[in-house]
Amino acid sequence: MKFFKRVMALSIGLAFIPYGVKAEEPAAFIESVRPLGMGGAFTAVADDQNTFFYNPAGMVMRTGGQFTMLELIGGASQDTKTLADYINTNKDSLTHFNDLTGEQQKQILSDIDNKISKLNAHVYAAADVASYVSGPHFMGMPIHVGYGAFVKVDATAKLETTGGSITGVPVISYNVNGDAVVPISIAHRWNAPLVPGRIGVGLTGKFLRRAQVEQDRVSTVTLDDLKIPPTAIGRGFGSDLGFLYQPGDRTNVGVMVQDFLGTKLHYDKAEAKDGFPEVPEHDSVIRPRTNVGVALTPKKLLWLIPTGDRWTFSADLRDLLADDQHVLFQEGFKKPIGENFGTHAYLGAEFRYWFFRFRGGAYQGYPSAGLGIDIPFLKLDYAYYSRELGPLAGDEREINHVVSLAFRFGSGYTEARERIRNNKDAKNIKPDAVPETSDPASVPAKSQTPANTSPEKSAPTDKGAQNKDIPN
Repeated sequence: MKFFKRVMALSIGLAFIPYGVKAEEPAAFIESVRPLGMGGAFTAVADDQNTFFYNPAGMVMRTGGQFTMLELIGGASQDTKTLADYINTNKDSLTHFNDLTGEQQKQILSDIDNKISKLNAHVYAAADVASYVSGPHFMGMPIHVGYGAFVKVDATAKLETTGGSITGVPVISYNVNGDAVVPISIAHRWNAPLVPGRIGVGLTGKFLRRAQVEQDRVSTVTLDDLKIPPTAIGRGFGSDLGFLYQPGDRTNVGVMVQDFLGTKLHYDKAEAKDGFPEVPEHDSVIRPRTNVGVALTPKKLLWLIPTGDRWTFSADLRDLLADDQHVLFQEGFKKPIGENFGTHAYLGAEFRYWFFRFRGGAYQGYPSAGLGIDIPFLKLDYAYYSRELGPLAGDEREINHVVSLAFRFGSGYTEARERIRNNKDAKNIKPDAVPETSDPASVPAKSQTPANTSPEKSAPTDKGAQNKDIPN
């Protein structure tokens, strides 16, 4: 339909221009498909290109570099198609609403009030245009470095009535937000003082360009001649600070402070057009948000079943210091779990086998699931998740599906994969055919060579051959 085509065209265009303003500036946070499949719990897991947005200290878990040539991400809510189909089916009635009889108008308004107004259309598109995260020795220096270019567009739409099912006309509201982000990150790891383990610290500096276009309650009779309001053009510099504490080889504790100094955005004046007022020149700030997370890689499940180091479990609390939300200690120790806790909580898990990645979790209390295919140079991922649109968990659920296609090189060089590799190598070690003896002369000459050194039985020296189920 013409309206949705215009909104989508506007969404794509906004991905490559600077961006506008709202009452509260949202964080420039790009969620990729792997974290979404894991219920969004990624602060203590981020060891790939997601490190730029989830925790820059996660780079210290890389044992080699990773280069992304291009990653395309796209998704939509389940309600998007339902709303689009309804508008397309009832196009004539909506655009010529004033020409309908009273009974026809009442039926349209009743349908919208009782069914359609509850739909939340959401379209999401993002891209990792190009990015690189290094191993532990960038250009000979004992640091990890990462940089890249990312874009994201979010578009939402809702169809409602102005005065219930008896009076008023149908109205549609839409909001299109976009970010273009250029981050540069640096990270290093030390032995932890006074306590066991290691501590990694990461810092990201980023340039942000932003635009937001929004219209509330536009009469459906104007959809065929929809006018787009002026777009405020904004830009600014910000920074993120991350920490990763590893008390052992199987436990990570992560802390991420997004926009930890506050990211100031300056918006240029946008001239009035098509009957819309001008957008004045102004400044705005993205407030800091603090996320914490933990990740575990157990040796056994339920203390019985060996994992082969292929399982990762994670949990996050996002924006736990929000001053307008009750996350923790709402009434001190009388109520340690606040009423808004559910909308800030994320749980996830990932299982790696061969080139498959199976994921699941709970995103703000709603179930999530994901599947990844990880083969050399090509990565395919899918995630199903829901997000909460209301202030409390269970208020207003939005179900989403998102997919991605990436061309990525060197992505296998992480501590998580090294752990799987070492576990696999340990299983492949075979004992010598003849037991050791204190008298070498008593051992036949042909038995002094271990049995597994024959050409057809010897362990391969090629790293890829050793790990056919761990593609890079």
